[in-house]
Amino acid sequence: MPNPERILEKLEEYYKLKEKIDEITEAQTEIYREVRYALRDVLEDRVREENVVKFLIVEVWAIFCKYSDLNAERLKEKLLSTLEEYEDEGLEFVYEITKPTIRQYITDDLCEAMLKVYEKYKPRIEEYRRLGRDKEKIIRYRREIFGIESGDIISLDNLVRLVYKCVKYALEE
Repeated sequence: MPNPERILEKLEEYYKLKEKIDEITEAQTEIYREVRYALRDVLEDRVREENVVKFLIVEVWAIFCKYSDLNAERLKEKLLSTLEEYEDEGLEFVYEITKPTIRQYITDDLCEAMLKVYEKYKPRIEEYRRLGRDKEKIIRYRREIFGIESGDIISLDNLVRLVYKCVKYALEE
């Protein structure tokens, strides 16, 4: 017997998953803030230029999130490698700095200091990664519910997918 109430149940589940995604994002943001402030404290003691501090915070955070086996040498290597990936014009446009300006601050001493932040916050960074994996799973599952995600353009394909999913849920027992 078809049950249209299943569609409403799925809609409620869809919105509850959105709330869970928002909670995870908030938790991740809090972890990012903690580490960012600690990095800022370390960097401001050693780097005179605010734009270099901003650049380093962004790039070091990305490295912290990507690698779990860091040492000062690897951190320095990854920073220099990331710096080389930037176009000169892009750096000047976004950060109003140049590669040589940044490069002069990427020293062994600075990397050691940033590594201490990494070691201190390693459990929180691991939690950030775990939350990210959890969020991705929820997002994928949420997308499967109706075949679309909030923010998707309602094209004919998406609309047909949505109607199909609704009919399918109504026919489930």
